[in-house]
Amino acid sequence: MYRLIRFYNQNRKAIIRAILVIALIIIIIQLLNNSAKNKNRERLNANTNTNLNNEIKSETLISKKSSITGENVNSSNLENSKQLINLFMNYCNEKKLNEAYSLISNDCKNEMFATVEEFKTIYYDNVFNNTTKLYTIENYVDNIYEVNIKDNILSTGKIDSENNISNYIAIVKDEVTKENKLNINNFIKKDEINKQYQNSIITFNFRNKLQYMDYTYIDVDITNNSDQTIILDDLQTIYGMYLIDDNNIRYYAYTNELSKAQLTVGSGGKTTIRIKYFCKYNSTRKIKQIGFSNLIVGYDRKEYIFGI
Repeated sequence: MYRLIRFYNQNRKAIIRAILVIALIIIIIQLLNNSAKNKNRERLNANTNTNLNNEIKSETLISKKSSITGENVNSSNLENSKQLINLFMNYCNEKKLNEAYSLISNDCKNEMFATVEEFKTIYYDNVFNNTTKLYTIENYVDNIYEVNIKDNILSTGKIDSENNISNYIAIVKDEVTKENKLNINNFIKKDEINKQYQNSIITFNFRNKLQYMDYTYIDVDITNNSDQTIILDDLQTIYGMYLIDDNNIRYYAYTNELSKAQLTVGSGGKTTIRIKYFCKYNSTRKIKQIGFSNLIVGYDRKEYIFGI
């Protein structure tokens, strides 16, 4: 112990100098390590940003073929449709709602979003909700495209987000301007029927068929020409109201969404009703008839089947 103390006293300055040098070396090494870690982190973040930005800006079209038929889609139609859908999605990502709304067809606006405010509440808030979305586009069939929308983790901060939405968009031509417009939110098209059937008991005026991806609506005006109350369907079964296609397959109405009061027309009365059917979109199917098999006039049950 005495020898150690004596050695320290004799070499105090050298020992202190050596300790300081060693400490300085350790500090420099730590600083270099921290600097390297920060640079790696910045490089990783930059790469992540670049990859995600590239994903946003990269080719959004999955395939040049229809996912249903497997056939090649006309390249000109495909490119024009892709550009229009991209424009709409980019407007939504940039919160340019007026511009996005201007790309929607009049039929779709009248059916779903009469104003920009309704478009924001019904569509934008549910799909985008003030976040930036990533998306891909794939032709479903003909002029219909499936747009798969998912969260951008840079926008939401949620790495494991599962908030993915599959949305069908149809490209339609405006009858006035002849410009291509969008039917969004799974609304495919509106067809005017404008057929009337009349007898001494009842008048049916079938006005429109509205096709969504998963179901079909028929708008019909009904006039009671009799002196008795008419009930279109007593809702005792699900088979009273139906559509018939060109293969004689029947598609029944969502009777659970209707009340007997909605289906009742008093003597001399008129009503307008929209009937929803379990009839998904099919590009080759043609609806040829509409039927009412449980229509009641007073106490008499009747069946009517009309061509549409």
